[in-house]
Amino acid sequence: MSHERIPETPTSETQLRKVKAIYTGRVQGVGFRMTVRDLAVQFPVHGRVCNVVDGTVEMVAVGTSEALSSFLAAIDGRMSRNIENCLLDWGNAQEGEFTDFAIGPDKWGI
Repeated sequence: MSHERIPETPTSETQLRKVKAIYTGRVQGVGFRMTVRDLAVQFPVHGRVCNVVDGTVEMVAVGTSEALSSFLAAIDGRMSRNIENCLLDWGNAQEGEFTDFAIGPDKWGI
């Protein structure tokens, strides 16, 4: 599995960050979203995970850089056999953007 990362901007340890992850591979129909949601409760993160029409899974999570990095590592550890690639895009979080971590509606396009 490879990870393409857009470099994270250094921040204070308590500043909230947002990461968008696009997972490719055998990530739909294998319990990927449920596993991500279940792992999220082990970390101080909020966000959404959903299927995308192109066969990928998109996850957006908010938390501290440390919490997000640990969360991403846990996902990789649990689902590595299904993940071919993960593209990460880091940014700043908006206050109150998410209040929990849930499986969001699928993105099937229109």
